Amino acid sequence: MKTINEAKLYLKNNFEKGATCPCCDQFVKAYKRIFNNNMARALALIYTLSNKGEKYIHVQKEFQILKLRATTMDYIQLERWKMIKPHPSITGYWTITEIGILFLTDKYKAASFVLVYNNKTYAYSSEIVSIKEVIKIKFSYEDLFKI
Repeated sequence: MKTINEAKLYLKNNFEKGATCPCCDQFVKAYKRIFNNNMARALALIYTLSNKGEKYIHVQKEFQILKLRATTMDYIQLERWKMIKPHPSITGYWTITEIGILFLTDKYKAASFVLVYNNKTYAYSSEIVSIKEVIKIKFSYEDLFKI
């Protein structure tokens, strides 16, 4: 490859299966994030702890009090589905959104998975799921590498 545009085209054509960038040797890959039961549980906790979205909470501190690992709960991924939102000026504080409340109360269905590239969501599944379906889906590390 001779130009940056050729390298970009190569990565664009190969990022779903994974490829090494010809410019910087970094491995580039898209990942599939499935809406799973840990995320649904985290959403329910954020709903309760935020007083149904009336206040922002420091999720990691609140989960730690409950002896839960926030990273294991995968709560941060809920932002990809627009079910939680960060405080506009205080880092680490989150609240549930109207979409999150509708999903929890089984009045809204969400994409069953999103595709993530370079830490940005670039596509949503056309398959949708309800809270009742998601609560049955266990997290699978292997699923992160399937597209």
